[in-house]
Amino acid sequence: MTIVYGKVPHPGFLDRPIAKPAGFGQDNLGKRSVKGVVWHRMIGSLWGTDQYFRLSTTGALTDYGVGVEAQDGADNDGVVIRWNNPLGYQSGWASGRVIAPYGDGQAFVNKYGIDAVNRDQASIEISGLTYDVPLSEKSRQAIAALTAYWADQYKIPWDKFPISNQDGFSFVRWHQEFTGPAEKLCPGKVVMDETPDLIKRTAAILKQYQEGTVTDPAPTPPPVSDIYPLGMDDAIAKMLFGSVKGDDGKTYRYDPKGTISTMWRDRGRVTGVWPALVAVRNFDTRTYFVFADGWVLWRSGTKAYGELK
Repeated sequence: MTIVYGKVPHPGFLDRPIAKPAGFGQDNLGKRSVKGVVWHRMIGSLWGTDQYFRLSTTGALTDYGVGVEAQDGADNDGVVIRWNNPLGYQSGWASGRVIAPYGDGQAFVNKYGIDAVNRDQASIEISGLTYDVPLSEKSRQAIAALTAYWADQYKIPWDKFPISNQDGFSFVRWHQEFTGPAEKLCPGKVVMDETPDLIKRTAAILKQYQEGTVTDPAPTPPPVSDIYPLGMDDAIAKMLFGSVKGDDGKTYRYDPKGTISTMWRDRGRVTGVWPALVAVRNFDTRTYFVFADGWVLWRSGTKAYGELK
């Protein structure tokens, strides 16, 4: 049968973008592309990793996270979060450092260079506090669905997957294939042992859409908004956050896309506490945001970690 590309749908996801300062957690290496996927293990939970990546002190960022029942519970099993756009300009610090590459990782570096390791691959983090946390059926489906979408975009036929005609090596790589196992065991034994099955699952999805009876390209589902708990919306968040005139004379209010507002909102989702902003203090290049319960956030530089409006 004739293979047709472009029909494989992107699985549904929670869109929770994270902006990092250039040179700290990400680099702008130019427009990104996806010439492969890299499988990672979080060594953490889905929502814990979501919080961790948002910290100004975290020098790391990956594109996707996938929930696993044994770690995250049934409600988050197979849930996909997208933190970074694989076709954007933020090349998250995900799959480096390139120290002792081997296998398909070495082949990729040899062909495309070190900058491409973070720029031209989609990074998929799989939840698990340790490398031994078992995968669930829904998480396997999510990993395979993400991998299939990007493999189809790269025009890999189902009967050749995971080998791409363009490269002659596997489209799927493990994190440790770039760092070397002495630096990172990631994604660890469970994911590595399940790789043959995950590849079969991915190939089955590719076959379904590349040779199936679907006649129209499947639309990418819109990202699911999950920034508020049940019962809250923008208006309530603005009311609870309040507004304060800072030492610099500016008025600071809630901004749904602002970094400080996002950290406040994400903390509230976990703790159920929504303290009002009570003061904004400036010291040299540092700005401190003081909340009613004593919680303090700070940033360095005028735009180092985003602006509140």
